[in-house]
Amino acid sequence: MKKERFLLPCYFILIWQGLSSLQVIPSYKLPSPVEIVLGFKDLLVVGVPPGHLLHNHMLLAFIGLPWLCYCSLLAIPLGLLMDGHLGS
Repeated sequence: MKKERFLLPCYFILIWQGLSSLQVIPSYKLPSPVEIVLGFKDLLVVGVPPGHLLHNHMLLAFIGLPWLCYCSLLAIPLGLLMDGHLGS
């Protein structure tokens, strides 16, 4: 059973790489797994280009978007309750 859990992500990555190699998926829309690994390696070796702040992107991705989702999940039902649509 544990072998199948490991194989499914491997199959997914292999299919993704194959579709990217055959140009079925354009690389500007979805880069291949190899391009992602090479880009991450370049980021670690060379660093972030001047003018691009990595921590700003991380702040948006890891704090801003979850906060937005949380607020919308809380605000929409609360607004419907206040308007009386969900209540009796």
